[in-house]
Amino acid sequence: MSDDAETTDQPKGIFNGLSATTISAITDLATMQYNGDKEKTKNVWVISPKAKAEILKLNPLIFNDGKFLGSEYIFENRMKDGLIAYLPLDLVVVAQFGVVEITVDNVTDVVNGNVKTYIDTYFDFDFMDTTKIQVGCFE
Repeated sequence: MSDDAETTDQPKGIFNGLSATTISAITDLATMQYNGDKEKTKNVWVISPKAKAEILKLNPLIFNDGKFLGSEYIFENRMKDGLIAYLPLDLVVVAQFGVVEITVDNVTDVVNGNVKTYIDTYFDFDFMDTTKIQVGCFE
């Protein structure tokens, strides 16, 4: 999950084109949550490692009873570091296109008794309504 632009070999990040709120206090996070909750969707926090570290500096007791500000959360180390998002994950759409190809390679690693199997297919994703995504960043 990033705000990276699309390239010839990489799709655009789910946050690309969205403006991120700079987080400097707990009130900024509360405002993000309020703006997401106004949309009447089931939101979850997705938090990068740097964002988690910065949040703990603001208030080490903020993660309480398995919740963050009373909502579900996910720590995601594949997310662009420093970003935090509040969004309805049920609006992510994943589509498969192209042919699924299965290649069995029973020669390359036969000396170790292994048969390699490769499954090639193409997937893409998008978010149905990006106006429902709240993004914040720690600088």
